[in-house]
Amino acid sequence: MDGALVTALIGLLAPAVGAVSGIKFVSEGERGMVLRFDKAVKRRKTTEYKVVGPGLRLLFPGVHKLARVHVRQRILDLPTQTIILSDRTVFKVSAVLVCRVKGTPDDVYSALFETTNLNKALQNVGTRVIRDVLTRKGYADMFGEEQAKIAGELIEAIRPHADQWGVEMLSFQLNDCDPDEGTTRLIQTVAQAEFRLEALTASADKLRGLDISPGLAGVLIGAPLVASGGLE
Repeated sequence: MDGALVTALIGLLAPAVGAVSGIKFVSEGERGMVLRFDKAVKRRKTTEYKVVGPGLRLLFPGVHKLARVHVRQRILDLPTQTIILSDRTVFKVSAVLVCRVKGTPDDVYSALFETTNLNKALQNVGTRVIRDVLTRKGYADMFGEEQAKIAGELIEAIRPHADQWGVEMLSFQLNDCDPDEGTTRLIQTVAQAEFRLEALTASADKLRGLDISPGLAGVLIGAPLVASGGLE
């Protein structure tokens, strides 16, 4: 092929190739931010950052870039860690964090540029928040309604960090929450002692008022009683 012809073809195709490379897409569930020479573009009238929604965008290659972030819900699994509570009991806990990037221009900018890896940053801070909150708790706080209260404390503790990154916290729940072997034995011992105490109290109540000596009552219920501290 003649060199002149090749040069002519390249000259004709170059604009087309450049135009194609300047076509960018923002998918459904994403928000895009236009960069000019790697700097976020602001709208002239409002001076807010220029955020674009889903669809096709035509940019000037070499001048503009398009940064994208998804604004759908993020579900992040936080790894299991061992926590020593305030009463020296030990639990192994993991958690699930649910959040999403807010849609305002400032929030999109923060999610894109205030941290290099948003998911990793949330996981790291979430792991630290769990440790900070739980080390102030006792084993009785790790079950039932008390555990539900912890979820609210976790969200409040992580919210200042999330706000810096343009993120709205939706849920922060402990997933697995299991005592280690030593703590399990301790909990079982306490439960048995409480059950025994309840049984003794119930038996003492039944014998209360009967015309028997405290010593005999103690024999009947399986524990020594004295007149002043047992039956009247």
